[in-house]
Amino acid sequence: MSTRTRCLSLSLPILCGLLAPGCDGSELAEAERTPCIAVSDEEGGCQEELLAQGVSSPVPGYRVTTPFGKPGPWAAGYHTGDDYASPTGTKAVAITSARVIEAAYPTSWGAAYGRAAIIQSSDGRRYLYAHLSRLDVSAGQKLSAGQQIGLVGTTGNVTGPHLHFEMRVSPYRYGTDSRKPTW
Repeated sequence: MSTRTRCLSLSLPILCGLLAPGCDGSELAEAERTPCIAVSDEEGGCQEELLAQGVSSPVPGYRVTTPFGKPGPWAAGYHTGDDYASPTGTKAVAITSARVIEAAYPTSWGAAYGRAAIIQSSDGRRYLYAHLSRLDVSAGQKLSAGQQIGLVGTTGNVTGPHLHFEMRVSPYRYGTDSRKPTW
């Protein structure tokens, strides 16, 4: 169980020390500050979850290991998402504010994806988070960017622990409606 509290974090230039000499950030307008959500876990730890502009990966700290479009043995003839190899139990987060369409094992997108969540952003794009070891969301739930969706795992068709992250546009068919994930 976690407790949510609102906090305020300064924007990226301040975090990176890019202020002009003698500037401590106090003259920045409120609009130049980026809100965040802090989540306190049962052990008393606090993890900051940045909103939209701060999420650079659905698996924070990990990069793409198998990219979208790579030719191979997949049913579409190419890889339909980006894979993020990471240890089982690594957190997977929402890359944008969205609503959870499905969270199940399996989803309507197929058993090969294992335990998965499908979220839809306000522009209609749908994102699949596949092969999860645990789901932390449920259908209908509204998410903020950076909010935890689940944990990386090895469910479905896999060769090792990773997050398969896929984006589709309407009408959301496999292969023909798959696009390079962007947010």
